[in-house]
Amino acid sequence: MENTLVKDVKENLLRGQYIRAINYHNTHFVDQGKLERELKYYQQNFSPVSKEDLEEFFVTKEWKKEKPGLIISMFEAYRNNYDVALPLLEKYGFIGWYHIITDFVDTPVPLQKEFAKNHSIDIDQFDEYSHDGRYAMTWDEVREVAKNHVICSHTRSHYRISLDTPEEVMKREIVESKTILEEKLQQEVDIFCWLGGAQFNQNPVAADIIKNAGYRYLFGNSKIHRIAL
Repeated sequence: MENTLVKDVKENLLRGQYIRAINYHNTHFVDQGKLERELKYYQQNFSPVSKEDLEEFFVTKEWKKEKPGLIISMFEAYRNNYDVALPLLEKYGFIGWYHIITDFVDTPVPLQKEFAKNHSIDIDQFDEYSHDGRYAMTWDEVREVAKNHVICSHTRSHYRISLDTPEEVMKREIVESKTILEEKLQQEVDIFCWLGGAQFNQNPVAADIIKNAGYRYLFGNSKIHRIAL
């Protein structure tokens, strides 16, 4: 016989009592029509998820909207996430969860292409910003996004944290990225997602740093972790 937890999960899925997450990286102009079709489909079948919605779901174990929830994440702070994705998210009533690499935003425009190449940030498939060389969002654009959407830390430099990463590097990527975002936005940033999407407990040292930094959630590849206070 299946255990109670498995049974509850099945029943919640059948009733639409769940939140799904989907990740985007580049949202190129050439794919604008495709993205709009996808968002139109999402609008018909899913509900937007705010940070307050996510917290209520964790606390009550109930999803109270008519349609299942959908978290739409935009990774890296690509300029096209602002130019292409943001207007479409707002047209179809969704909340974007923007995972920002702070050093990418801070990199001077003439150096952004080289920075991207050296930090596993893909910009070469469609070189749509070759006319001016700016591939990252500006801080003014991040602040504009933050008015109606969720800002999350995706490290300072897109560094892949591992078990043997020095603690000072972990703190730079985890703690300093949060500090920079909060100073730039003048609001709390309590969601973290590291490169690779590892689970919270796979790296005990990093987990302690994340918790002590004041993060409330960690986005992993297979689940969203709510970090106990």
